[in-house]
Amino acid sequence: MKIKAIKVGAHRYAVEVDSPHLTEDGDWAQHSGRRRRLDVDTRDRPASAVAEDLVHEIVHALFLDAGSDIDRDEEEAICTMLGPRLTAFLADNPDAVRELLRMLK
Repeated sequence: MKIKAIKVGAHRYAVEVDSPHLTEDGDWAQHSGRRRRLDVDTRDRPASAVAEDLVHEIVHALFLDAGSDIDRDEEEAICTMLGPRLTAFLADNPDAVRELLRMLK
């Protein structure tokens, strides 16, 4: 995976691939707001699943950046709902994504 870092709000998040933290916890991906890091497991997984997990964790970072005070379970439910849909939007609309990026320059 070529993504090494992302920016959310004023913060740069490192993207760590195949982190040992994930094998300890049994998760495929996780967000650490304190460490400003997104961990994602790519081992024996299709790229589409890795992308969806990364988008899911980015949504968590967006909640933190927004100062959200919803409880953890509710945030997780929202990230689980939005992650696949945002991933599909990005994959299904490359021309729109390119144009949006052009408009933001």
